[in-house]
Amino acid sequence: MRRVGPVVLLLLTAVLHVVPASALVTTDAKQEPLLQTVHWRVQFSPNGDGRKDAGRIRFLLSKSARVKLVVRSQITGEVVRGPVRLGRLARGEHLWRWDGKRDGGGVVPDGTYPVMVTATRGERKQTVNVANATVVTTMDRGSLVTTRLPVYPQANQVADRVLLVYLFPGWDYLTEFHADGVPRVVFEIRSGSGDVVRRGIVKHAITPTFAWYARRGDGSAMPAGDYRARMIVHDGAGNRQVFKRQLTVSHEQLIEDVFTDTLAAGQTRRFRVAEEDYCAATPSDRFPDGLSFRPCWFDGPTRAYFTYSVPFAAAPADSFRVSVTGGPTEHGTTDQGYIYGPSQAPTFTVPGDGTTTIPWQTPDLATHPFLPGLSDALWWSFSTESPDSYDVDTFTVEYRHYCEAADEECLNP
Repeated sequence: MRRVGPVVLLLLTAVLHVVPASALVTTDAKQEPLLQTVHWRVQFSPNGDGRKDAGRIRFLLSKSARVKLVVRSQITGEVVRGPVRLGRLARGEHLWRWDGKRDGGGVVPDGTYPVMVTATRGERKQTVNVANATVVTTMDRGSLVTTRLPVYPQANQVADRVLLVYLFPGWDYLTEFHADGVPRVVFEIRSGSGDVVRRGIVKHAITPTFAWYARRGDGSAMPAGDYRARMIVHDGAGNRQVFKRQLTVSHEQLIEDVFTDTLAAGQTRRFRVAEEDYCAATPSDRFPDGLSFRPCWFDGPTRAYFTYSVPFAAAPADSFRVSVTGGPTEHGTTDQGYIYGPSQAPTFTVPGDGTTTIPWQTPDLATHPFLPGLSDALWWSFSTESPDSYDVDTFTVEYRHYCEAADEECLNP
């Protein structure tokens, strides 16, 4: 028996990983395929709104051939359209438009429909699943969220702004790793008279975000008063949703206020980052309500992510810093830990017994854990690397925010 060399095996493996299983066809390897796919994924919305009402099915012929096609339900295998006989077509790329209707009329239910094309030339015959046509006539409604209002464009101490964020249905932080993103989002802000004062477009973002400073292009402040934000969300099938939100611009000045809180490490709220492999902290024997970061059982860090919810509305102009107090698990050793905030760089070393404070950080209000609940405005992480072992007693949070001078609720939460 002739052996297959490693290069051939590598090429075969690459082909199996690249070509979708449903697009594989049986053909004579010595001949050029008659038929090839052009665009595998096709989305459209046959709802009569004039936007992507037909699916554009493309395929490529290497030689002239007689062509027919059928459209099947991916769930039941039922033929919903066809056979459609396209006759003899010339060599090259061809386009067939499907209006989403089944034989006899009527739009098919939302779902995926494989399009099978058969090309015949003499005794040669080849059938290929040239596209998976996905019919989507409705969109699940997402949400538009904003950070603290009003916007203060004339504030001297800080460049104040508001964030407008679109969350698609079921958003959670894991979607940042696995979702394809929202195809297109248009943000508009209009004055009370209806004039568009700001417009922006975000494409293919997991969490489309728009920042508005309430300033003109020359940097001057917009007039105080009410404005209307309008967000238009487009999906890949041609559907769209419109969201509206009232915004307010104020010309009042802001004053700085620093909110401070000290927390036992073991009582500080934690969250898990599922995309990382690390060992969890355990209760400390050295500090009451403390946490112990001991060597991990595998070759990885021991880590915890912490979060905190401030008792007032957070704004992107805010900042915070965290101090950690603790010491090596075995008192007197040189073991150390590491702390960092949302910037993730640099990481600050926590040596020996004592307190270490990271520099002021900007809260990330366009991701988890602040989203989707708009509550946990800041986060930080503490970790150790084997063989070091370190115990944390307390964290002290300092949160710098900005309030109107007369806003007692903001200044004294």
